[in-house]
Amino acid sequence: MALEDVKQEAELYIASLQDAIVPLQATYIGSNGQYWQGIETPRPVPSDGDDGIPDPHIARDSLPTWDDFGLTLPATAPFAISVNEQSYPGTYRAYDLLASFDWGPGTWTGRVTYSDGAWGDLGWAYHQWPPA
Repeated sequence: MALEDVKQEAELYIASLQDAIVPLQATYIGSNGQYWQGIETPRPVPSDGDDGIPDPHIARDSLPTWDDFGLTLPATAPFAISVNEQSYPGTYRAYDLLASFDWGPGTWTGRVTYSDGAWGDLGWAYHQWPPA
């Protein structure tokens, strides 16, 4: 699979999650005081267009699994997906949907943030280790 195809597939999946996750997160933060966070899956992160198999039954310590939270993961994907909370006490709460995959000597990361009742724009970044 070509690089742009992997990014497009990740963007389509993230778009489908955006619709599904907002009401789930609203309920979760109301009951738990924080947003749910989904551990990155699959592991290892897929590379160079190869598919990995996301695991809907894994979770961060003491948090629901992807499946228990109510989100459906793809059967296979050429990227990994995670959900991460951003929190600054008393001032700011948000969460990110993050897709990542290795390509060549680095990692592509696509991120979109839900903050103040709206989604930001999805942006991509490439990180090479060690930097060129």
